[in-house]
Amino acid sequence: MATLNVTMWKDLSSRAVDNTLGLSEVAATREDRIDVCNKKAGGCDLGIKQRVIGALETAIMLQSFGGKNQESISLEYATSFFVDERIPDNYQKPPTPVTVANMLSTAAKVDLKVTWIDILEFLGL
Repeated sequence: MATLNVTMWKDLSSRAVDNTLGLSEVAATREDRIDVCNKKAGGCDLGIKQRVIGALETAIMLQSFGGKNQESISLEYATSFFVDERIPDNYQKPPTPVTVANMLSTAAKVDLKVTWIDILEFLGL
């Protein structure tokens, strides 16, 4: 079972604006973590596959877990899902379908180094 990286969580949660994590806060956190990793001895293996998976995971977090099919999640919901490992009591599924097209669009925005071509190649399309 994976455990929560408290350092990463504190970094991400400290960036919330009005108790909300949006696309820019999450994207900035990802880029900072990648920079830290690349500065370590030996660097990191963050090829296109790892970047696409990370961007897609972020898109799922923002659109689905946020409960609004938008590119944001409340700090309360994020804490519940990731720290407490439970679905928030007042969570409701997004009022509109979370589409693959929207997820891919958000993923491309999260990691500007990931292009549409990278995503399509990753998906085998």
